[in-house]
Amino acid sequence: MSQEAFDIVVVGAGAAGCVVASYLAERTDISVALIEAGDTDRDPFIHIPAGFAKILAQDRHVWKYETVPQHGTKRAYRSGKVLG
Repeated sequence: MSQEAFDIVVVGAGAAGCVVASYLAERTDISVALIEAGDTDRDPFIHIPAGFAKILAQDRHVWKYETVPQHGTKRAYRSGKVLG
C-alpha cells in the first residue's frame, strides 16, 4: 500500500465530494486526495429511472443504514455508493 501524504483528503466522491475535490485540485499550493468506497456508475440501471428499485437492492451500489429506533420502529435509510 502506498503511503503518500496529502494536504486535504475529501471522503466521499458523490456529487458534492467530486465538486469540492475538483475545486481544491485547481490550486497548485495543495495536494488533494479523493476517497470513495463505491464503484463507478457503469451499471446501466443507475441511469434508468425504472432501474431505481433494482439499484436500491444491490449492496454494491448502496449503503444500507437504519435509523435509531423511535417509538418501537426503525426506518431504512439508503445512501449511494458510486462516483458522482
